[in-house]
Amino acid sequence: MSPEDSLPENLARGKLYSFFLGLSGIKRHFRRKLYSGGYPDQPDPPPGSLSTEFRFQEDLLQGRKVWTISPRIHPSRQIVLYLHGGAYVANINTIHWDLIKELIQRTNCAVVVPDYPLAPTDSWLQTYDFITAAYHQLLEDCSPEDLVFMGDSAGAGLALGFAQLLRNQSDPLPGQIILLSPWLDITLTNPSIPELAKRDRMLDLEALLAAGKAYAGELDAKDYRISPLYGDLQGLPRISLFIGTRELLLADARKFKSVMDERGLPLEYFEYPGMFHAWVAITRLPEARQALNQIAGLFLEP
Repeated sequence: MSPEDSLPENLARGKLYSFFLGLSGIKRHFRRKLYSGGYPDQPDPPPGSLSTEFRFQEDLLQGRKVWTISPRIHPSRQIVLYLHGGAYVANINTIHWDLIKELIQRTNCAVVVPDYPLAPTDSWLQTYDFITAAYHQLLEDCSPEDLVFMGDSAGAGLALGFAQLLRNQSDPLPGQIILLSPWLDITLTNPSIPELAKRDRMLDLEALLAAGKAYAGELDAKDYRISPLYGDLQGLPRISLFIGTRELLLADARKFKSVMDERGLPLEYFEYPGMFHAWVAITRLPEARQALNQIAGLFLEP
């Protein structure tokens, strides 16, 4: 579905924000950072407000951090496993923490945030090993149906690929999957992408291809674990997808929707006109708040 008809008329701030993104040179910055190895090894630390407002726990797993942030009063049974974006090369940053804070406030769910391994130091194999360990640790304390996989960009692709792996191994599956601006195919060979890339204010196609190659290592780029669009989509939990029309990843989001429709598989699909990549994480925008309201509604549905 598209929220275009339900958006208030004054929800234009995101389009203005998109315009200034184009002037900021963020695409060139992404390319320079990638090729220079300029991304920091460590994640941005969680802001102090999280530990003040919520219950906050930091654990180590395989030498890496896993944060658990939960409401102090009347927490929901549901727990979100949140996988951050960053093209598999950039770590969690303050924008992700803002999104996580809003998510907890709106759903009263606990959110678990793993600092998963990144390319080029590591590849998909180390990432999956770590996420698998984090997931099994979660299952010690909660039922799988109370778990929600959620991620943005590369993290959303990881969430969907990991769910397919669990299904293939007959392991317990989460209750639902929520994908924000997902990177579903690291090959980026969809013929609609080059034209969309001209309008994308954030993502640089050349840099994304290099990042995907580093993450894939020796694995076939069309393997479902790194390009879940090519996997078997049967037997997965309920899936919801949010995408903007000014994202080069829109092409594969629409292809994913088409595949789900052709196979008669349920999908909640939210396409936001004029929105840029991962706009939901810019929580002060009216368009982001609209999407966050819709995401919160997904937690209330049976």
